[in-house]
Amino acid sequence: MRNNSAVVGCACLALMMLAVRCTKFAYENPIDINGTNRDWLLLNPGALLDTINGGNGIADYFDDTKYQPKDSIPPVITILGGDTVRIPLGDPTNQFDSYLKQVRATDDGGGPVTQLEPRTDFNPYAVNLTTDPYTVIYTFQDTSNNKATATRYIFVYKPDEKDTTKPVITIGEATAYVQLGQPYIDQGVTAWDNIDGDITNKIVKSGTVTITTLGQYTLTYTVSDAAGNSASATRTVVVQEGPVGTDRIIPVITLNGADTIFLEEDVKIQDYMKTYKEPGYTATDNVDGNITSNVVVGTIQQFPGSGQLWYLTYDVKDAAGNAAATKKRFFKTTYNEILTAPVIDLEFPDSIIQLLLIGTGKAKWVEPGYTATDVVDGDLTGSVVVDSSNLVANLSKLGTYYVTYTVTNSSELTTTKTRTVQIVDNPYDVIKPVITLLGRNPDTVLVKSSATYKDPGCTAEDNRDGDVTANVTVSGTVNMNSIGKYTVSYSVKDKASNNASITRTVWVVRDTLTTDLLIRYAVPSEKPLPNMENKVYPNYEVDGDGPDLSKITKMNFSWSLVNKSLYNFQLNYSVEPWNKGFNNVSHTFDKPSPSMKLTGTQIAGLDGDYYVSVLGDEFFWVEQTGKFAIIWRE
Repeated sequence: MRNNSAVVGCACLALMMLAVRCTKFAYENPIDINGTNRDWLLLNPGALLDTINGGNGIADYFDDTKYQPKDSIPPVITILGGDTVRIPLGDPTNQFDSYLKQVRATDDGGGPVTQLEPRTDFNPYAVNLTTDPYTVIYTFQDTSNNKATATRYIFVYKPDEKDTTKPVITIGEATAYVQLGQPYIDQGVTAWDNIDGDITNKIVKSGTVTITTLGQYTLTYTVSDAAGNSASATRTVVVQEGPVGTDRIIPVITLNGADTIFLEEDVKIQDYMKTYKEPGYTATDNVDGNITSNVVVGTIQQFPGSGQLWYLTYDVKDAAGNAAATKKRFFKTTYNEILTAPVIDLEFPDSIIQLLLIGTGKAKWVEPGYTATDVVDGDLTGSVVVDSSNLVANLSKLGTYYVTYTVTNSSELTTTKTRTVQIVDNPYDVIKPVITLLGRNPDTVLVKSSATYKDPGCTAEDNRDGDVTANVTVSGTVNMNSIGKYTVSYSVKDKASNNASITRTVWVVRDTLTTDLLIRYAVPSEKPLPNMENKVYPNYEVDGDGPDLSKITKMNFSWSLVNKSLYNFQLNYSVEPWNKGFNNVSHTFDKPSPSMKLTGTQIAGLDGDYYVSVLGDEFFWVEQTGKFAIIWRE
């Protein structure tokens, strides 16, 4: 049916001598009897007629399938038997194959869906205690090529393991609001156990909400699994005087100037945009007020199917996340050239990818993949600019983040796509506690200043158990009567057996106020150099103003105090002379205050007189004036 004006009249027709009454129809914006409007025209350029050719703005509508909306909704996947399961070591009853099949998918249009080959890293013979679970990723595709994915998590356990894992309670929003005098409808919670599965029906709720009295009320939800492990969660309910509501009103964008700009004859859009001056725009919101500064202006795009019509898009969101209706400013040229923007295809384009926080307290991001193609330039995948900074900067924080992909072709047309990534909490506690040492590390104390070492102590905090300082175990002994280096170790476990440890180095010295290296390393030693058999020291540290030892790769040392013999003393170099022996070095290793005179090293500043001593796996050379010390480590 074709309408030629905004008010359409029907001519009276005579048929078989019968008079038919005519009816008048009024349409706006412009619109025809089938519901065609400007937004529909932008999506269906084949129907665009009079608007381009300077006519009256009325478009023809064709009841043709090519103008029907494209299916862009992916299938819905349902994982049967729970999205997190446990399989015994070795999988003797082949449970894995059963779980592979326990998945269903439906499409909103009721059409058929195709299951693609599941992807998995499952290993039935490796026990992953307090580590990442194995995964099975299911993928389904509908007839419009929309894909959806879902993930099942698999933990492998030893059959004889005792169940000590608490259930996990999922509470959703921890704070709820209700208006004074209005009924409170509890949002409920769910509970899942690593052995018993879904135990929501075992949850016991305690606490009440008095809707006639202003204030805050606490509801507690408690559940226990078959092994007696219990868990609880709380929800705060706030009874408030005013109505409870959420901002759901979208902002409004207003364009300044004309919404269609006509270019001079034979001017290309790319040349025009180089000097284009934006007429401006405003954006207002019912709650946030003026949000013009938040407006995002898109890149110039060609209207599909037209060689002469181009447009810019204007978008904005308010603080509540409500998106305004996109505004478009059109550009009409006489230069007829059909150009197409490049196409970016994302792997899993219609899925929100979820990342689990792992044992390090940080999620791991691996790019799923993408391609970019252009009808003129061909493969542009290598030109895609990927911005994942928003995600990478927040891998240790729960929340929703975005990765953007942008590519530009030789016609200066740009395409951008966005991927949504959520970082979610692991259903199991796999994050270690954090130990914080109080006082100094390393610590320096005066010899014989007290009978025992006064430990400054530490604190320990766990992401789920809270303050676990009382559970810290301290080991190691500091001999306050003997000068030397000692180590104090601190360790703690949370309720999920995640272990954390840290050490403090304690130096017992003659004088705590001096920076003298002779005092710091307790030389000259009161005892001879002990036996050192076949020692290899590939690591070293220079303390103080010492020589550059970067050309030395390792030091070999063998000394027998019993035989008073230096069997092997060599330095290996990364340059000539490659290696050099010092078995005949002048030394007093067999006497108190052991020392040596080193010559011929060919390293600037290394030749000289040294006091030497051994403490644990460290071999100290301290230059006798105290200028520097070399600490050799195995």
